[in-house]
Amino acid sequence: MVECNVCTDISSDRKSNSKMDKEMKEELREIVSSCSSQIMTTVEAQNEIINNKLDGINEHLTNINGRVNKHDEQIFEALTERAKNREEQRENFKDLKNLKPKVRELEDSQLTSKSVKKWLVGSVAVTGALVAIILSLVHLFTKLPI
Repeated sequence: MVECNVCTDISSDRKSNSKMDKEMKEELREIVSSCSSQIMTTVEAQNEIINNKLDGINEHLTNINGRVNKHDEQIFEALTERAKNREEQRENFKDLKNLKPKVRELEDSQLTSKSVKKWLVGSVAVTGALVAIILSLVHLFTKLPI
């Protein structure tokens, strides 16, 4: 609280004079007016300081809000992309489920075709060996030129 020196001096004089005359009233008005103007000046100065500090706070808050908005946009973009990727993964998983029976069918078919090829190669080899043995035996017993 701001105290005015004039106000404290008058309060001691006031106690001595119980009745106020016009001069005293006028003097008191001037003192009250000067004290109130001093108080107003002090309040205005404090308000100016407070306003300057609030302006600085507002600028800082604006900068922070700008960064927060940028981060919000990045987070929203990341969440949107993540949701899109999850949907793609679900679709790929459905496709994978549909492919499993087809892959099994192809594996069975491949095993069957490998088995047939092995059997054919084995049959040809055994047949060739039998023909060679029979021809050798015939050649030994008949002495025919081949």
